[in-house]
Amino acid sequence: MTLAYRLELENVSKHYGNTRALESVSVAIPSGKIRGLVGENGAGKSTLSKIIAGDIRPTSGTMKLNGVEVPYLTPTSARRAGIAIVHQWGDLVPTMTVEENIFLGNEIHGSFRTLNKSEMRRRARAVLNELGVDVDPSLPVSELSPAHKQIVAISKALVRQCDLLIVDEGGVSLDTKETVLLHAVLRQLRGQGVTIIYISHLLDDVVELSDEITVLRNGALVETLDANSTTAEDLAVAVVGHEVRRPSREEATNDFSQRRTLLDVKGLSWTQDAAEFSLKVREGEILGITGPEGAGKSELLRTIFGLVPPTRGTVSIDGNTIGSRSPREMLNRGVAFVPEDRFAEGVLLDRNIEENISLPKISFEKRFFLPTTELRAEAVKKAAQIKTKMASIDSLVSELSGGNQQKVVVSRWLEDSYRLLLLDEPYKGIDIGAKDDINEAIRAMASAGRGVIVISTEFAELVGLVTTLLVIVNRKIVSTLTGPSITPHEIVRYYQYEVETPSPSFEGTSPPAAMS
Repeated sequence: MTLAYRLELENVSKHYGNTRALESVSVAIPSGKIRGLVGENGAGKSTLSKIIAGDIRPTSGTMKLNGVEVPYLTPTSARRAGIAIVHQWGDLVPTMTVEENIFLGNEIHGSFRTLNKSEMRRRARAVLNELGVDVDPSLPVSELSPAHKQIVAISKALVRQCDLLIVDEGGVSLDTKETVLLHAVLRQLRGQGVTIIYISHLLDDVVELSDEITVLRNGALVETLDANSTTAEDLAVAVVGHEVRRPSREEATNDFSQRRTLLDVKGLSWTQDAAEFSLKVREGEILGITGPEGAGKSELLRTIFGLVPPTRGTVSIDGNTIGSRSPREMLNRGVAFVPEDRFAEGVLLDRNIEENISLPKISFEKRFFLPTTELRAEAVKKAAQIKTKMASIDSLVSELSGGNQQKVVVSRWLEDSYRLLLLDEPYKGIDIGAKDDINEAIRAMASAGRGVIVISTEFAELVGLVTTLLVIVNRKIVSTLTGPSITPHEIVRYYQYEVETPSPSFEGTSPPAAMS
């Protein structure tokens, strides 16, 4: 039986001067299948997807759609050919309604060229119902969950008769329930004959969803794998070109009870409807925190660091209670913080790498002056320590990939004077190689006797890294996992769990009876 290919690319390349973003890539994708597309940042995924969507013109190579060779596409000709791309944030207008977003640029008009809002609403509801999603078309997009925003963006493509859909990092900002919903929608579209290219750094998701997976590295095609016979570990090796280090469980389960306590949190809360949180971090310990979106993970970390005022509770560093906390006071006490939103709070995109790494050592009054020679040497050392890929230390942070931008933020705190590091979603939107480098840095800090708290919803990174894992649901600690119990299966069990009486401390917490 001969396969009908919706898309065929042969020897496609894209050069920018001497930089080869894509080199002789050949890919054939059958109709009505989901093709995963993976690779580190800079591997060529975005370049390839933009060529398919007509956003950029390749330097060389040919493209066929439904077996017919086509000239290089433009965004307009790509849309006419049934091709659409949905980016991570959906390209939606938050202040507009669901129906307005779905028909933006493709509005339905009635008499005298007035908008036919009732027909737009009817069709919007029809396409959402067809996808099995109950969303009110009259709601502003700003009120939707991340998964529903993604689905609205997909619906926008479908009303334009799209049958080749590129989903770029669709699952990055989603929790477990939302990921299940998005996958169900994409599988339904596959069943209707839509061809899907699914780009993601979340390798478990890609393996679970795709029929086949294409791997790019340094702008070149590595291989295309059958998802049914591929594991996330196999995929990680293909992506980075070597085995990604995952430590043994024994390596991450040392007894820390006799070590010095760096952080002692007692009865801490930031709002009346949140439980009181108590936890400790000792020398050399890596404490993980996970939970669904909106569970209160980030608020807990930001309250500890002094960014959010507490309503009750205490925070002690090295046995000393810090009464009036502020980020400056915590930094002076040797506590550092890596925020979830690196763009808004982590990096200065229009400043260079040297200045970004040196920020903690530049006084407020002199923050825009060039660092001294000593600071420059220190910045170069820190960047190399975490394997930051850059043209030079003078490169703008905006020129770096997401993974290398995150490395810049983490490298800021590598020196020994910061004895406790708080990281909020450090793996969000970065590739497997960058995750591995950041984890190596975290392990090195712990080995040097420093304490670390890592918040993440990426189970694969937490398993094998953390010594204790707190699961937070609805602003309460619902479980504490240690040793062999830190597995994706156990984590997911508690994601769905809600308790009426919160567990005030993770020390000695037992699994709720209903879940045993």
